[in-house]
This record gives sequence, structure tokens and C-alpha cells, in this order.
Amino acid sequence: MPASNRDEEKGLFTKGCKFASDLFNLDLSELRKQREEKRKRKAKELDQEVEEEKEKFKEIRKKHSPGSPKFKRAKHRYELALRDHEKEMDALEKDEFKSSIKFAQIDAEPFEVRYFAYLLGIIVFFISIAAFIYILFFTGIPFIFKLTTLMPLIILPILVIGVVMNLPRYMAKRRRAKSIGRMPEAINYMIMAMSLTPNLSRAIEYAADSVEEPLASELRKIIWDVEMRKYSKIEDALMAFADEWGKWSPEFRRSLYTIRNAAHKETQEEINRSLEKANEIAVQGTENKMRTFAESLTVPAMGLFSLGSILPLLLAALLPVLAIGETTAEMIIFLLNVVIPLGFLTYSIHILGYRPTMRAPLSLPDLLTDREKQMVIAASLGAGAPLVFLGFYWRHDYSYLISIVPLWGIAVAITIYCFFTSYFPYKQRDNLLEMENNFPNALFHLGGYISRGDPPERAFEKVSESIHSSSISVLFEKISYSLHVTRRSLHDVLFASGGVLEKNPSQMITATTTIVSRSIKKDPQTAGDTLVRISGYLTELQNIEEEMKSRMTEITGMMKVTAQFIAPLVMGITAVLYVILAGYFAEIDLEGPMAGMAGRIIGEDVPIGGFTFSMVVGIYLVTLVLLTVFFTVGIESGEDWASRKMEVVKILPLSMALYTISALLAETFLGGMV
Repeated sequence: MPASNRDEEKGLFTKGCKFASDLFNLDLSELRKQREEKRKRKAKELDQEVEEEKEKFKEIRKKHSPGSPKFKRAKHRYELALRDHEKEMDALEKDEFKSSIKFAQIDAEPFEVRYFAYLLGIIVFFISIAAFIYILFFTGIPFIFKLTTLMPLIILPILVIGVVMNLPRYMAKRRRAKSIGRMPEAINYMIMAMSLTPNLSRAIEYAADSVEEPLASELRKIIWDVEMRKYSKIEDALMAFADEWGKWSPEFRRSLYTIRNAAHKETQEEINRSLEKANEIAVQGTENKMRTFAESLTVPAMGLFSLGSILPLLLAALLPVLAIGETTAEMIIFLLNVVIPLGFLTYSIHILGYRPTMRAPLSLPDLLTDREKQMVIAASLGAGAPLVFLGFYWRHDYSYLISIVPLWGIAVAITIYCFFTSYFPYKQRDNLLEMENNFPNALFHLGGYISRGDPPERAFEKVSESIHSSSISVLFEKISYSLHVTRRSLHDVLFASGGVLEKNPSQMITATTTIVSRSIKKDPQTAGDTLVRISGYLTELQNIEEEMKSRMTEITGMMKVTAQFIAPLVMGITAVLYVILAGYFAEIDLEGPMAGMAGRIIGEDVPIGGFTFSMVVGIYLVTLVLLTVFFTVGIESGEDWASRKMEVVKILPLSMALYTISALLAETFLGGMV
């Protein structure tokens, strides 16, 4: 999900909290006062409890020697009381719920969130009551099934309250997970800056300018705390930051401590050794986190695979029998096209929220104008709508398999929209990824030429001739040409108005070339060595990312195969089998003892017609493809919507083709059974 969408989510949640505050007419100042008084009372109670244990221990100490069992038990109880007191006081002071709201950047008070949860719970409660009344009096569901819907409808409002109350904690955890995932990159930028100029303030500022939110704000806060006199020195602020984040990433804390120590080294050789150690710690920690995430993903991914793929396929295989009994059409449609997809989507978003992000997402420009977007939407609807219309128009005159026509209309509309809105961004993305992947190698060559004494313009020219990457060659050739022609500094050639990298979407290349332009101002040997070390840092991070992608692909491969091949084959056969069994049971006339047992499924009207049933199954197939692509691409590449759309273009038509073929073949070979 793009960052703008996440900001919109937070804005909507904040507006909901403010609306609930106004609706219930909350007095914020009075509630804050009550909260503070409650906190003080709780603190006083905790102090009193530990004081009582202290007095008991004093009494025991007067009467018994230190070696006696009673003395030891009393001492142990007192130490436990002190430890519990410290933990509870720490939790009371920090107020974890309030801290989560603040960290998630939700502009609301805890009681506003609470009342917003109550408001949504009340709304859902009345909706649930209305739904139960409708099910009770206006549906043909057997009475026993009507009663089974009562418990979920009662639990739903409580569930909504719990979800809304815990949403700030979940948002804070997601934000923290993404921040921790980007910390190796921040460490890398700090090491780059420190290797050039051993100044902590500049290194932190450079890292804050080079990484994206939310980590950028956290790094800027270090400098802000010093400027606001919260800490007297930048080292103290950095160590406080390291200790705070070290609770979630001990390796990150150790790296920051090592960088702090590097600032106090006297020689450049000692500084470089400390920085290499910091990089080694960060890389090792990142490898461990990637490995841990990949291992921890196995069970959730299998659960999601079972929920979104295996369970619906089993259900689809049983539907020809289930749908002819007492199960109603509404229940089948609601389960297959609403409940399971919503569960799949919700669980997918939950899992993706904890995926570490190693690479800054590419800031690809929106290449389509508003008018062009409208034309794409019109073209997709124009291609799909006639097929949908014809399918429903012909449904009474042709076989139930005419349902394939409107399903193709839906698939064609989605495919056309995804293709034309992602083709050019996807091509640009591939070009930029190739550039980023080859950039460390180009930087290594550039450092070698610079250290030999070649001027920058000649060094860039040699790299463009020797490197086997069209995108890097073109980039370095432009830089060399601009340096030759304009005679401006490298920084101006890169970043000034009309510069080569002025609008480059790759944050990694932009941030790294900033250090390159600064290092070249130094002597050739120092500049060359700095570029070679930076190349090594970037290569190590890329190796970790490639390893993570390889691990993720092993987990998501089966989900793609199911959505692309297995699901359409099963769904196509199921649609035909449903109609065959419906006709078969309708023609049977049983007598004797078996008639009572079979009466529930034989001789009754089919709750869903063949056309409708095929549509329900086909729509779920389309939904399954979209949700599977959303999850698998999100796991492998992060929030890459261009890749998601192009993956839909590749998979959806093939799935629909297999669905069509399997349904036609099943009709051909099994049709004689009707």
C-alpha cells in the first residue's frame, strides 16, 4: 500500500476519533485531569505495597538471623516486590497505549480512541440485530441454521471494539517494523558520511536526509533533542536513541555504539576499522532478522494458503452436494465471495505489515495524466462491459457455460486497466533496479580510476565504457559529458537545476552520489578508498536482499501455482459437476427406507442455477488471483504496485483460459451423465 494511502488511513482514523469525541461531548481537559489523578493514585498504591513489604522485611530482620529460612524468604519477597514495583512504575510512566498512539502519529487522545471504538461497536451491534431479524423472518434458511447465526452477530460488535482499540498498537508495531528494516540502510549512510568526515552530527543528518519515513523523523529527532537542550551532546542523544531502539534490534544498538566510538578515534585507519566493524555488526544483524522473518513466515503463509486456496478448493469440490441440500444460495455466495476473500485480505495485510524493507521504494512518477487515466478506465470498461452484457443477455438461450463470457469480460477489464496503468512504470522500474544492482560495481571501478589520479570526468567516462550495464553506462556517460562541457562541479552537474540526477527516483543512487561528490573533493587516494568501501557496503546489503527474496520465493511459489493452475482447473470442473449432479438428483425417484434419508437432497429445487453458480465460482477465481498476487508480490518485492499489476496481467488471463478449457472439457466428457 502506498505511503499516501497509509497517511490517509491515519487521517481517517483520527477524524473518526475526533467525531466520536464531539458526538459524546467529551471534556478533554477534564479527562486528562482524571487520567493524571488515576496515574498518581496507582503510583501511590504501588509505593504503599512495596513499603509494606519493606516493613515486613524489617520485622523479620530484627527477629531472625540472615541465614535463617524465614529471613531468606522475606528477603526474596522484598526483592520481588521491588522488581515488580519498578516494572509497574515504568509501565505506568510510559503508558504503552498512549505511546503507541503517539508513535503511530495518530493525533488523538487514548480516551478518544476508546470512545471511537465504542461508537463503532454500537453501530455494528444495531446492524447485527437488523441482520438477524432479516435472517429470522425473511429468508428460507432452516430454523436451526438461523439460530447458529445469532452467536457470530453478538460477538461481532465486541470484536470490532477490540480491533479498533488495538489498531494504534498494531499501527505502531508496523511502523516500528518498517523502521527497523531500514536501519541497516541508515547505518550504511552514517558509515559513508563518517568515513569521509568523522562528525556524528553530519552523519546523522545525512542519514536522516537519505532514508525515508518513518526512520527519517526518528533520526532528525536526535539532532532536535540536542538543539532543544534535552541532551548536552550529540553522543548522549545518539546513545539514548540506540538504547531505545536496542530493545527491538540489539545489533542496531551495537552498530551505533561502534560508530560513536569511531568519532573519537585519532587516525583515519582506526576510524575505518571501527566503521567496518559497525557495518559488519549491522550486516550480521540484518541477515539474522531476514532469516528469522523467513522462518517465522512459514506458519502464517501456510495458514493463509489454507484459508485462501485449499479451503475454498475443498469447499468448491463439495458445493455440488452442499448446494443441493438445505444450504441456501445466499450462504454459499456470502461465504465464497465475501467472507473468505475478506479474511484472506485482512490476514495478508497483517503479515505484510511485519515484512522488513531493505530497499527504499522507488519514487516512480505517475506517467499518465488524469485524462489518460480516464481513457484507460473507459477502454477497460468498453472492452469488458459488452461481454458481461452479452453473457447475461444470452443466459436463458444457451448453456450455463455462457457464464464464461461475462467472467472473461471482468478479467479483460481488469487486465487492460492493469496493463496500461503499469506498463511504463514497470519498464522504468526494471531500468532503475538494473541501475541500482549494478551501481556498487560501477562505484568500485570509479574508485579505482579516481585513486589512480584520473580526473572525475575521465573516470566517469572510463566506467561508462567498461561496465556492462546499459542504464549505468548511459548515466555515467551523461555525467562525464556534462563535466566536460559545462565545467561545473560534480555536485552541480548531479543535483543543480537540470542536473543529471535532479529527478532520479532512486533514493539509494541519489544519496550515495552525494557522498561521491563530496569525497572527490579530497585527495585522489582518500576519495578512491572511500568509494571502494562504499561499494562494499552496498554490495553486502544487496546480497542480503537477494537472499531474502530467494527465501520468500520458496514460500510463495505454491500459492502462485495454485492460483495460476490448480484453482482454475478445479473450479472449472466443479461448475460443470454442480449442474450434472443437480440434474441427476432431480431425476431420481426413490422409494422405501432410503427415501426419508435422501429426501433432503433429492427432489428439491436447486438453490442456485447453473449460470449463477458458475459466476460465483468464477468470480472467486478472479478474486483469488488478485489476492494471491497482492500477497506474493508484497512478500517478494515489498510495496511494488507496478509489479503487482503486471503480475495480474500475466496470471489472470492464463487462469481464466484454464478455467474455460477445464469447464468445456468437463462438459464434453461428463455431460452424458445428466
